[in-house]
Amino acid sequence: MAEARLENFGSGLSPVSGGWFVVNVRDAEWFSSGTRGAACWFESEYGDPPVEFAQLGINITVLEPGQSTLYHAESNQEAFLVLAGECSLLVEGEERELRPWDFFHSAPWTEHAFVGAGDGPCAILMAGARLGPEVRYPVSELAARYGASVAKETSDPEQAYATAERFRRERPPSWSRLPWAGARTGGCLCGAVRYSVRGDPLHVRRCHCANCRKESGSAFTVFAHWPVDAFELSGELLSYDGRGFCPRCGSRILDTAGSDDTVVEIRIGSLDDAPFELEPEDETWVKRRESWIPAVDGATQHDEGDEAR
Repeated sequence: MAEARLENFGSGLSPVSGGWFVVNVRDAEWFSSGTRGAACWFESEYGDPPVEFAQLGINITVLEPGQSTLYHAESNQEAFLVLAGECSLLVEGEERELRPWDFFHSAPWTEHAFVGAGDGPCAILMAGARLGPEVRYPVSELAARYGASVAKETSDPEQAYATAERFRRERPPSWSRLPWAGARTGGCLCGAVRYSVRGDPLHVRRCHCANCRKESGSAFTVFAHWPVDAFELSGELLSYDGRGFCPRCGSRILDTAGSDDTVVEIRIGSLDDAPFELEPEDETWVKRRESWIPAVDGATQHDEGDEAR
């Protein structure tokens, strides 16, 4: 058996030929929608031509609070394992709360749907046999409360999803909070302050302004922005004009975030592992850049920054 060929069409890798393959969830193709959540199907249902698994369907679905799957029953056995977060299982007219590592066995023709719950994304591993195409979408008063029921019973998937939002090739917006996003760790020189950040940064920048030179003692500084909810800190920081540093060794680590801030700015030199593989997307205050420092290849160049420094 030959190894399948994988290609990236904008939101991760998917197979474009038959055969075996290995892919990490964080590198695989993802589809997202505002109401139906996001999914990584591993196969390529929307490929040209499609590459689908003949005997077993498997995916990871991510539901934000309030997002749902469609209440249905099918002739195939299915199995579901909650990997992270919380969700409500709607099953045979009942509602059950599920948390990480809860397992749901769905025997053939079990009516069910999932609704995201809690205060963050819920990740569910879903698997099902593909022995037959029979499916039923019943009307459910319980599911209708969550927008998860059809208005009229049908066995036609096209009719059931006729008004549903279509999926787009993109990662879910909560990507940095998901367990496979990966974490980077960092801290100060003496070890009194430690932090971790999950997922990829929103933006990476190199700055040559006078303030960045003075605070770092170097000719420039490089920093990255992460979502605040992807960041965890241990230890105490002191701050000067919003610039956070270790009170013991003086290491410059991050710009302290206010209660209304959605991002945290971290000096990537404080990360533990190098190289970081985090390349600046732009440079600011390049009019102050030393002549012996080349521009970052491909980075947008700004003569100044947001304000004079």
